[in-house]
Amino acid sequence: MSNNYPYWRLSSFYFFYFCVVGALIPFWPVYLHALGYSSADVGIITSIILATRIIAPNFWGFLADKTQARLSIIRLGSFLAVLFFSLILYRQDYTWLLLSIICYTFFWHAVLPQFEVITLAYLDKQYQRYGQIRLWGSIGFIAAVLGLGLLFDFVSIDHLPLCILIFLILIWLSSLGLRNKTYIHSGENSTGFMELVRHPFMLCFLASSFLLQFSHILTTLFIPCIWLKCTVIQIASQEYCGRWEWLQKL
Repeated sequence: MSNNYPYWRLSSFYFFYFCVVGALIPFWPVYLHALGYSSADVGIITSIILATRIIAPNFWGFLADKTQARLSIIRLGSFLAVLFFSLILYRQDYTWLLLSIICYTFFWHAVLPQFEVITLAYLDKQYQRYGQIRLWGSIGFIAAVLGLGLLFDFVSIDHLPLCILIFLILIWLSSLGLRNKTYIHSGENSTGFMELVRHPFMLCFLASSFLLQFSHILTTLFIPCIWLKCTVIQIASQEYCGRWEWLQKL
């Protein structure tokens, strides 16, 4: 089997894609709080990112199966994600933010599932090498979380949309270095969709996936908000104690 596949071009795409995830998960709720939104508003705006994931991949997957133009869909989706996310830099009022996030995530969620198919097509049954490529997604996530965490110690969290926009542009640029690769499916021993879903192993997988995503709501959405409020309370308490000590000295 040939080892001739664009390792770094495939890996860079995963790296920058999960840089976006690493920027969104811990810092997006904090950014929204900094804009003055309540916890309920933060929950609504952030839930859109997951809600569009239910619709967008299915739509783009159906379109990709019909047209076999997966790479074109990736390039179009990543470019339009850049375009619509850039609108957040222009305005941050509630309605504008909602519409921008809906449009941005609808195209952003079109990208990764189709790229997975192209990656597997490039590997050509060398599936054991998939982990070596996908690993760079985890590295990108960790790099974004640590790097932006250090950055926001020195600059305002208001710069978060600009950082995410840079990552989105790099995703689009990464897609330009690839060529379309068709994944050949033999169709042998094919199973109907509902029959596959009703399989006990698939039901267990879907249940575990649901619980995993549900746990993310608590750990990645509200914990940063609680941490932010605790930090504000701690700072206020320190200022109060300092003033009380000053008064006692009078």
